[in-house]
Amino acid sequence: MLQLQKKKGHVKAECWAPGGGKEGQGPRKGKSKDTAAAAKEETSADFAWMANAEANVLEGLSPTTGMEPLSVDDYDEWYPEDCASTASSDSIPSLDTVSEDSKDTETDWPHVSNVPDSAEGNIEDVEGTAYTLTFEHALLAKESSAACKFEAEIYDSGASCHMFPYYHRFLNFQSITPKPIGAADNRTFKAIGKGDMYVDVPNGETTSRVLLTDVLYAPDMGVTLISISRIDASGSSILFKSGKCCLYNPVDDLVGKIPVVDGLYCVYHPKHIDYAGRVKDVLTVEELHRRMGHISYDAARHLVKEGLIIGVVLDDAPPTGPCAVCNAAKATRKPIWKEHEGERAAAVGGKVHSDVWGLSPVETLKGCRYYVSFTDDHSRWTVIYLMRTKDEVFHHYQSFEALMETQYGTKVKILHSDRGGEYLSTEFSNHLAKRDLSVGS
Repeated sequence: MLQLQKKKGHVKAECWAPGGGKEGQGPRKGKSKDTAAAAKEETSADFAWMANAEANVLEGLSPTTGMEPLSVDDYDEWYPEDCASTASSDSIPSLDTVSEDSKDTETDWPHVSNVPDSAEGNIEDVEGTAYTLTFEHALLAKESSAACKFEAEIYDSGASCHMFPYYHRFLNFQSITPKPIGAADNRTFKAIGKGDMYVDVPNGETTSRVLLTDVLYAPDMGVTLISISRIDASGSSILFKSGKCCLYNPVDDLVGKIPVVDGLYCVYHPKHIDYAGRVKDVLTVEELHRRMGHISYDAARHLVKEGLIIGVVLDDAPPTGPCAVCNAAKATRKPIWKEHEGERAAAVGGKVHSDVWGLSPVETLKGCRYYVSFTDDHSRWTVIYLMRTKDEVFHHYQSFEALMETQYGTKVKILHSDRGGEYLSTEFSNHLAKRDLSVGS
């Protein structure tokens, strides 16, 4: 019998309990026995599969069966026909199909056989071959080796070509269109020519002279780079052993041994002084002094002695005297006396000092920004006249002259000034000459 619970809104038609209108349709509080059994059966099947797979793996790894590499005969076993048939020739073309149907055009990458790999190849015609992967631009630049007394020849395994900075060493120089030489930091030098040259390779206590062909001329470089790959391409061989780079000619005769210096296989030679066509200028110390911007004589001699100036031979003749240009440039105005020196004028009017002051930053009420002063040397009495412009000096001097004559009964005998333009006008000069007046400075 259905026992209805006394809850508001609970009716028989909506009840899930046995005897209700929706019997068995309510939510279940737990899994049924059938569901739990199915889950248990599925889990047991998973464990059984994993155990079977593990047994197969262990069997395959057992020492009795061993593991053998896949051979060509096993192709049908690993790739059955039903799987192979799913890949048609239209989906993934074979290598033979690609190589036969694809034709290289002029814009494709060049074939390896087109790039010369011997010393007889034309370096100029091969793009992108002039570079070094070992050194940065700053280490190779001529400015870095200017103060060095030696020429450095570095045997570089990262250089694609021989590179040389000195024109006079080439045997058969040929100008080329400027081409870049890339450094390790992607900065470039310019190669403007090429040719053949000899290098001296140390070989124990002696040296061997070796001819390098197709050497690029890069005047902005400061060191010589000898390409290991170009030596190898010429038929010679290289062996690095016991801190030395050993060079052998094509018949395996030892040519030289280059020792390691600071981690580089490098050879140093004394610098040649006669770079500029092997012609030297003979100069006196005075001529070199003028050419070098009027440096001191001792500094000019030191530059030549230390080899910092090339192409110059210094004449031992002593200088004839001091440099007139240097004396004029170093001339200075004598200091102005702070105190009066010598005897003063014997009477009033004997000597009068005059000077102009201005331009004043502030104007007077009448617009004056200058003044001229007249000081009697005997009495130190001073008269000042204000001026709007400096051309009023002559007018005020006439006023001062009249004052001296009318009030003191004397004439000005000597007028002392700094000989500025206001005292040198034609009118002023004619007046002084007419009065037979002496002018001092």
